[in-house]
Amino acid sequence: LDKNGFGFITSAFHEAVTVAELWFYFLPWLWALSLTIISKFGFGNEYQILQSCVFVVVYGFISLVVDLPFSLYSTFVIEERHGFNKQTLKLYFLDMAKTLVLSLVIGLPVLAAILYIIQWGGQYFFLYVWAFVTIFSLGMTFIYPTVIA
Repeated sequence: LDKNGFGFITSAFHEAVTVAELWFYFLPWLWALSLTIISKFGFGNEYQILQSCVFVVVYGFISLVVDLPFSLYSTFVIEERHGFNKQTLKLYFLDMAKTLVLSLVIGLPVLAAILYIIQWGGQYFFLYVWAFVTIFSLGMTFIYPTVIA
């Protein structure tokens, strides 16, 4: 019951954040910020794949910061209250760091590959993206349990 009530509050908050992002043109601003960041390293707006990767990293970091209080409350208050939490604060942040590193190491190259396929693929890009994602998913099915987990 606690988790359902908290889930409702969390969902309502995230909906409000989404509406605010749209209302205040946050995503176009973040896209321009991504271009500013890559421009500082000598890249221009012709590097859309790099700009997209920077956009995803910055947006992901902002989302992580916004979601952190809810995640901490859920783990260390609600789960603790019902005896489900066996995690320390140190272990919580260590797991978060590992997740971030894996997301960057695996996710960014996959995102870049998909964006490249979209640029290269012409009118049938969706078939090439589908094939790539299928092969990647099957590969991760075998790699994840033996190498990552």
